[in-house]
Amino acid sequence: MIFTLKDQNNFAELSKDFNPMHCDEILARRYIYGEPIVHGINAMLFAIREWSAKYNKKFYISKLRCKFTKAVFLNSKVSFKFKKINNSIKISLIQNDEIKMRILMEVKGSKYQNIKIRQNDLEINTVPNDISFDELIDFKETINFSTNLQHAEKYYSKDFVDNIGFNQLSEIIAYSRIVGMHAPGLNSIFSELNLFENRFTSDDISFKVISVDDRFNIINIESQGPSFKSNIKAFYRPLQVNQKKIEDLKEHLIPNEFKDFRALIIGASRGLGELTAKCLGHGGASLMLTYSKGKSDILNVIDDIKKYNKNVSTFQLDVTKTEDINFKIIEEFKPTHVFYYATPFIFGGTRNKFSKELYKKFKIFYYEAFEVIIKKLERLNTDIYYLYPSSSAVQDKPDDMVEYSLAKKEGEELCSNLESKYSNVKIFYPRLPRLETDQTVSLSSVKNEDPIQILDIIRLMNSKDLTS
Repeated sequence: MIFTLKDQNNFAELSKDFNPMHCDEILARRYIYGEPIVHGINAMLFAIREWSAKYNKKFYISKLRCKFTKAVFLNSKVSFKFKKINNSIKISLIQNDEIKMRILMEVKGSKYQNIKIRQNDLEINTVPNDISFDELIDFKETINFSTNLQHAEKYYSKDFVDNIGFNQLSEIIAYSRIVGMHAPGLNSIFSELNLFENRFTSDDISFKVISVDDRFNIINIESQGPSFKSNIKAFYRPLQVNQKKIEDLKEHLIPNEFKDFRALIIGASRGLGELTAKCLGHGGASLMLTYSKGKSDILNVIDDIKKYNKNVSTFQLDVTKTEDINFKIIEEFKPTHVFYYATPFIFGGTRNKFSKELYKKFKIFYYEAFEVIIKKLERLNTDIYYLYPSSSAVQDKPDDMVEYSLAKKEGEELCSNLESKYSNVKIFYPRLPRLETDQTVSLSSVKNEDPIQILDIIRLMNSKDLTS
């Protein structure tokens, strides 16, 4: 099967887990995975549903352990594998030849129904808790886990709801809301769920944070509901990286140093593109900024720049759809400099595995689209200076970034070939270190360098000393 944004919205309505990491295409761009990811509990339930279709009996989960090892992405096929081990069922969810989820489950025949689920649409806050890591210590709460039977039957199938039992299903769904909306809430990544059979005469779930580990940003939660006791592990997701405002960059900037620039910045709504736009804007450049999806982000960037420089405009540009690019507006702008920051999420690779699909995605951004743009603008017959940021990954070759490294290496070769072919094309393609942007946040403690380094490179563009 393939999960889509429609699935995200369906499950959010069922679970009341509206965490933007799952449901908001724009905000999710700035989180750790660079795009919306599937709710872990929803992916787990679909895996169990596929097993249930083969089992074809009513069942009661007496014990379950699920490890969410990797994020499950939208619009990419997932498959399931099942294996019987003694009295347990082992289920694996696979995407792009990588196991993303491991489930070990014990089941019994259909069992008692000790509560009656309240089937109503609760008026629940759709905005997740935004609390600090320290505030999670001893955090506790009791929630109702009512859901909608008809919605569940339509989404998962009536057969599956009948087999697993609506009570049990509703309680499992609620764990997504506990993590995604309550603790840790906004800054959460579900890591592991352990369920144990329980008999508790309540129609609510009580949960409490029992420990936190600030070395790894891990939160441990215990809960109790009518069907299960649970142990939950979740990560406190790294906070998004926001680039500094011009006011906070002034110590690095020189007024009017870029007044002769007419700069087209492709991918200016965040990250290095945003920082470049602010540096050039303060320096007096005429700016044309593009964005793909983050319209509100680019407007915020422009608002900051206009405090110092009114000569800035924007339009939407998706480099994956070069046939739709409005080159007329670029030609009328007559850029002297082009800064190319268009990129997908860069850390989607798997250690010691090569994904043709991922490589193809990188190749579109770093080779094919850039080549089209160069060839189109070369026809202006004016000198244009380009910045094509390559990466230290080209020489370092991280074993989980093979596709990215190869595409960037081929992009460098493209730059060299285009410079040789066109006398009016000058391209600077330095291999940048790992700079602090929303692309480089990580669950592990990886050191990122100050992105203001990009200013030194921009200044080289000003001197036109483009020794690659």
